[in-house]
Amino acid sequence: MVKEYTLSTLIDDTSVQEVYQAIWEDSSVWAGYHHSCDHPDAVVSPWQNGERRVTFSTPLKAPAFIKKIVGVEVLEIIETQLLQHHPDGSLVVESKPVLAAPGASKFLTHALFSMSNEVNGKKSCKLEVQITCTCSVWGMQTTVESMMISQAEESASKFLAWAKKKFHEVKQAAAVAKPVPSIVVMGQDEFHDALESAAEAASTASSSSDRQAESEEEEEMQTGTGQLAIRPADMTFEQAIRHYMDEIACTARDTNSQLQTLDNRIQEMTEDIAALRNAVVPSRPQGRPSSSQTLLGSNLSWYIGGSYRSCFLCVLCVCSK
Repeated sequence: MVKEYTLSTLIDDTSVQEVYQAIWEDSSVWAGYHHSCDHPDAVVSPWQNGERRVTFSTPLKAPAFIKKIVGVEVLEIIETQLLQHHPDGSLVVESKPVLAAPGASKFLTHALFSMSNEVNGKKSCKLEVQITCTCSVWGMQTTVESMMISQAEESASKFLAWAKKKFHEVKQAAAVAKPVPSIVVMGQDEFHDALESAAEAASTASSSSDRQAESEEEEEMQTGTGQLAIRPADMTFEQAIRHYMDEIACTARDTNSQLQTLDNRIQEMTEDIAALRNAVVPSRPQGRPSSSQTLLGSNLSWYIGGSYRSCFLCVLCVCSK
């Protein structure tokens, strides 16, 4: 009875093509995977017409009776990998290993490494490993196939963990390796000449840009076809994101500055209102108040005292202790 095992993982923020380029395209990367599995003699040929060969040796991890059937302690393995492109954009690498040993033909392993795009709210790539194990030794088929599939499970788990880690390492290395613009050292005269030329060019460009913007604005108002550009045509997606994030940061700083100015003005108004209130409120008379003072006192009685309340100067006063 044939035993089959399938295991998969998701790699976020990427695509099938990016995963293939990071893990499969470069033969040295796949050789590195075998070296990490204690296969120091692994050799991987370049891809040619969608096919490449992998050779390596590994100790046979099996009970003594299986080693006796196979006839060797160390397995020499010749693996053929075939690359398949599917119409839905997925890629499949088929692995066909052959054991170079007298009785090895009784133990067959076949693997499929599938890469497909997944959309779960964000772009991701599903990496799946499917391993099939077959044993043709009569009377021991079920037992041996169970042992083979158990080792296959361990191998698949290790491979997926390695592939995910390796992909992120390759992606980070590519980001760090972006070219840095060269720095040109100029003399003093050249520096001032460059400044003057830049100022003239900026002035000319600004005037031209203003005229063009006014013309486009008038045209959009007349035709009603004005649209918001998703990103400048000469920018990559990453540059456009960085550009808009810088604009948002500048806007936030301007808003913060305006709020600070407004807060200062409110503080000044509060102080002026306090001074005005102190000037308007008369001191309490020592003798018997006249009729006019009595009238004024009755009108101001709403806010004279320890606690201020609503009064006819409510627009100017601050109703607080």
